[in-house]
Amino acid sequence: MPIPEREGRYVVIASKRGAAGHPTWHHNIKAHPEIRLQDGTVTREFVAREVEGDERAEWWERAVRTYPPYAEYREKTDRRIPLLVLDPK
Repeated sequence: MPIPEREGRYVVIASKRGAAGHPTWHHNIKAHPEIRLQDGTVTREFVAREVEGDERAEWWERAVRTYPPYAEYREKTDRRIPLLVLDPK
């Protein structure tokens, strides 16, 4: 699945294809938010943070435009799908 990007920041979507629970990697990132991401041949360091409110809404729209099945995953689950923005260190 493509990862939406904007101005050097990325978002990862803990959709787990609409399953009832969060994916394991979500818990790992929450516990250890400093991560490394490779985009093509470039690898950089980031700090992950969960987003809410208007910022979450903007990233969710961007995610669905990038990968439309995210909207279907949201319909399949009662949980709120977490969005974690990756800010460059």
